[in-house]
Amino acid sequence: MFTPIIRLTLIFVSFIFILLMYSYGHYPEVGIGILTIFLLLWGYFRSGTVYLAFRHLMQGNYAKAEERLNQTKKPRWLNNSQKSYYHFARGLILANNRELTKSSEHFLEALQLGLRTSNDQTIALHQLAEIAFVQKRYAKSQSYLDQAKLLQYKAPMQVEIDKMQHLLDTTQNT
Repeated sequence: MFTPIIRLTLIFVSFIFILLMYSYGHYPEVGIGILTIFLLLWGYFRSGTVYLAFRHLMQGNYAKAEERLNQTKKPRWLNNSQKSYYHFARGLILANNRELTKSSEHFLEALQLGLRTSNDQTIALHQLAEIAFVQKRYAKSQSYLDQAKLLQYKAPMQVEIDKMQHLLDTTQNT
């Protein structure tokens, strides 16, 4: 939940705290400072900046979301839940940038790793259906859409699924 700059600042403050406590002979507090530094580093490598990127995505700020996501230097070190949402967010950003092939790869990776909610799975499958449609792979698009329909999702997704189905029906009937 912290940006890398805030984490580094907290680590620096903890390090100063450790030095002060050590110089005064307060060894239990030194241990607390070391634990704090460890937890800040562990949190960075296991969670990264995925949550911060998603906050920007929800506001429609794709540039800021991409900037935050790029601050996660080692996505392979993220825990599986964060890794799946890293790929989900990357897929959304790439789709917005019209990099459809790369976007598709990230959505598939997110689905494989396991998105937490069925609504998020539906969004990823819907995005894959749209990408396949744009690439004129209508059967694949229908397949993704059929998978999305089997999941539980929020009402706004029903509108998007209906639009996509209408597009597919119209294209296949012509």
